[in-house]
Amino acid sequence: MRRREFVTLVGGAAAASCAGPFAAFAQAPAKRPRIVYLGASLPGPAAKTTAAFIEGMGALGYTEGHDFTMEYRWAEGHVERLPALAQELVRRGTDVILPGNGQAAVAARDATKAIPIVCPLLEDPVDLGWIKSDARPGGNVTGLLSSLPGLPAKQLELARDLIPGAANIGLLVNPATIANLNQRQEMETAAATMGVRLIPIETRTPEQLDPVFPTLARERVDAVIVLRAGLFFVQRRTIAAAALAA
Repeated sequence: MRRREFVTLVGGAAAASCAGPFAAFAQAPAKRPRIVYLGASLPGPAAKTTAAFIEGMGALGYTEGHDFTMEYRWAEGHVERLPALAQELVRRGTDVILPGNGQAAVAARDATKAIPIVCPLLEDPVDLGWIKSDARPGGNVTGLLSSLPGLPAKQLELARDLIPGAANIGLLVNPATIANLNQRQEMETAAATMGVRLIPIETRTPEQLDPVFPTLARERVDAVIVLRAGLFFVQRRTIAAAALAA
């Protein structure tokens, strides 16, 4: 994601979905709005995103510690912790929730339909019933779409371009990530059309990653497509090392 897009997102969200809390900058300077970043991963992998947010707010004239308070909550790759973290934010009276990815956005939306939620990696908000349409979302959720219809099929085409004649392709799926379910279905449809045998492997925890590549090696896959999920992002080095070893 480009920084310019992220800054534009935050500015638009401030003007549209989050007008109430951000208006407090001018109306009640004594009470700083509280913005909380809800991350599915560890602080390190999200450092560039959070830094871009602070920089973008500065470009809009808002200074951390003066105009708003920034806090962070981390699930550390354990997405099952996200609902409890989101509920805590609601109980404590957060003004804006900034989910790091789609899973965090799901937890935030399940916890509140009133607090503005601004997500830079929004997944399937129309299908989830959060917004009416991309053009006129309504509700309390806004953000940037992380995937578009047709993209999973393009990933499969790219794998075939990289390895001509690839017939068996592994697919790493986290069923706890809602977007992965739709992406998997679209990729399975595309694989049937292309005459490709797709071998999906489901994993929900870091521990379940250990047998993935030995299993795919036994299936003699030509390539592996890793769908986007918070777990896989946090464990990307582990996944890459396991792929090389296999």
